[in-house]
Amino acid sequence: MTCQSSAQVVPLPPDLPLEIAAAAAVPSNTTTAHLICHDLAHVRAGETAVVHAAAGSVGSLLGQMARAAGWGVTSARSAAAPRSSLQKPWGKAR
Repeated sequence: MTCQSSAQVVPLPPDLPLEIAAAAAVPSNTTTAHLICHDLAHVRAGETAVVHAAAGSVGSLLGQMARAAGWGVTSARSAAAPRSSLQKPWGKAR
């Protein structure tokens, strides 16, 4: 069980089948990236942000959201993450 602010959750439609509703928490990486990009970072269009762990699911989504918001993005990844993982979602790896 977990506790969340009502501002951070969306009610499920009442006619949604239980097996689909059980997967409702799956896109938590998207929610995390959106929260960082739009509520925490305070970066404006034209500024540059550094995305750490950019080859992971949250970092990759954050990079895409940041580019869409007009940010410059510099990425950081572990040596174990393939460089190609940064090239596909948001252009040239840096």
